[in-house]
Amino acid sequence: MTTIHQSIGGYFELELQEGNQFHPDAIGLNSARNALRLILTDRNIKKIYIPFYTCSVILDPIISSGCSYEFYQLDRDFLPDIRFDDMDAGSFFLYTNYFGLCDKQAMEISKVCPNLIVDNSQAFFSRPINDVPTFYSPRKYFGVPDGAYLYPGSIDGIDIQSMQYCHSHARCSHLLKRIDLSPEDGYGDFKDCEKLISSDAVCLMSKLSRRILGGIDYNLISQRRRSNYQTLHKELGFLNELELANIDIADSAPLIYPLLLKNTGFKERLIRDKIYIATYWDNVYQWTASDSWEWYLTDNLIALPIDQRYNESQMKVIIEKVLTFHADDNMEKLSGTNN
Repeated sequence: MTTIHQSIGGYFELELQEGNQFHPDAIGLNSARNALRLILTDRNIKKIYIPFYTCSVILDPIISSGCSYEFYQLDRDFLPDIRFDDMDAGSFFLYTNYFGLCDKQAMEISKVCPNLIVDNSQAFFSRPINDVPTFYSPRKYFGVPDGAYLYPGSIDGIDIQSMQYCHSHARCSHLLKRIDLSPEDGYGDFKDCEKLISSDAVCLMSKLSRRILGGIDYNLISQRRRSNYQTLHKELGFLNELELANIDIADSAPLIYPLLLKNTGFKERLIRDKIYIATYWDNVYQWTASDSWEWYLTDNLIALPIDQRYNESQMKVIIEKVLTFHADDNMEKLSGTNN
């Protein structure tokens, strides 16, 4: 009998090393929203509480799963402003580990909320809490065309063997253009990839993304993120209204440095200077009142990049820009007062 084997010889593929995954015990899926969808359907969840301060895409798996939802607010410490005793019996509670800085809050909630789900999309390096369903989005931390990790908690009904792999070979143009051309040249392709991911059914992480993630130096990346964060905080912390930014990050590797300033147009000026700042999240304007904490965060938080592509040199550029803008604003205010 002829043995079926992988092809031998022929042209080469990309040189991607097969290494270790940072989350080897998790289920590798194609997107974070599909990880949530899998939790909702497998546990037959009928209602879930979600934060006002979150991305609108979180509603896609909730609505498509036939699950009802109710919003909750956050306090200034990023803890839910809710009494868990008042929640509907059997309902679940989704908490976001904001900016990769809310491990402590997630742990506190887990002690009083029996049906907790943790969204670690912004906290790739945070470890899951025992038996708490937790999902991750590696695309927010690394250049991969698809991918998510899911720790399902006590779920044991997921049939991984019957799931198909995602195929992402046609979704890499934005990743390649960023290297070969520029971020601007690849941005349209990036948006197209996001649209494709939003329409994908639940499937396993592509072999391509798994190979890329297996070749990453996670220790180096976490150290670089911490170092960049600390560099920014040392020079800009005196401006920052966000108490959360003051936490000890020795065991964290944050997504961004969250600089909270009363809206002065800094974000727009940084973007004009090609320092690209994400907004978390425009949909919050439609969901909340203008005097809410969530609205204030959306309007004023500047998500400064600290990722592994950059070092102290780029952080100094950011620091110089922000301090210059701040000084200019003070001069304008002083001039206006004198007039």
